Amino acid sequence: MLAKRYRLAVQSALGKKPDRVERSRCFFIKFFKASKDGQGEAAVVVGKKVAVKATKRNRIKRLVYRELRELREGFKNYDLLIMVQSSAANLDDHAIIEELKNTLK
Repeated sequence: MLAKRYRLAVQSALGKKPDRVERSRCFFIKFFKASKDGQGEAAVVVGKKVAVKATKRNRIKRLVYRELRELREGFKNYDLLIMVQSSAANLDDHAIIEELKNTLK
């Protein structure tokens, strides 16, 4: 899990214009300039359309946050808003991680 100081409040990102947008079959990622002293923050949004059960949505969030903790150096100058698409619910953990790594490169 990503430490709380590195998690972005979703409401703070809403209404802002992103600097860059990346899209893949599982993720829609918005990049914003870092708001705090060059420390990148991240938020993960998994809606009910992705998975009806909260346990599955939370598993996907934990998986993405865990991977972001390891990849944190790569987005140090950006705040990320990661929206998970419904196609991610059908993939296994390894495929989700690989898709995230490819999208963030």
